[in-house]
Amino acid sequence: MRAKISCFLMVAFICGPAFAAGRGDSTVIRYYLKNLDSAYAKSYIFASGTAFSFKIRIIYEETSYRGTINKADTAAMELYFSAGKRDSLEIIDSAQDEKNIIPDSFAVPPVWRHQYDYSFYPNDTGAGILAIGFDRQSNAENPPVGFLTMDRDTYYLKSLFLSFPEKEGYRQYSRTYHFERFDDYYIPTIWEIDGSMNTFTGIKYFKQILEFKEFKLGDK
Repeated sequence: MRAKISCFLMVAFICGPAFAAGRGDSTVIRYYLKNLDSAYAKSYIFASGTAFSFKIRIIYEETSYRGTINKADTAAMELYFSAGKRDSLEIIDSAQDEKNIIPDSFAVPPVWRHQYDYSFYPNDTGAGILAIGFDRQSNAENPPVGFLTMDRDTYYLKSLFLSFPEKEGYRQYSRTYHFERFDDYYIPTIWEIDGSMNTFTGIKYFKQILEFKEFKLGDK
């Protein structure tokens, strides 16, 4: 897990100088982020207000610095949404660990609406997937940094990586989101939280994975 986090952070670090160099493209970037926001409000299924259901599997693990799994838990459920709110829930497999819970909301952190130093990646080839990095401005108070990818034609969000370099109580903390198209919407596929913290017995590493499956449109 540490290697995975380090890989993401290395990508963000390598692309760091492009933030300053890319500010000349701010008008173009704002164009894409504005369309991303419009597509999110209309086509991200949890923001659309349409009726649907899906199944979710949640995996929680705590490991040692050697990668040994010290604790593991899984849960599964089917959720029903209507008018933008959760309508009901059916438990398929109950969680045994109190940390292994579904989030209060499936909204995506709208980093594209906030003040960042944005940039295109320097190796952008103009293909179908567009990557945009975002770094905090000097006067910001510890916001997440990272990058997102989006479909250049539909403006649907494809992935989002957030690193929280100074999150209180954690040595490392990051969130990764993946999405795909579904009918006239786009939906989450896998979300992952990775982190580590200091404890009395040493460094504790943990991750939680949310797997979204079997989306169906319509009421229950």
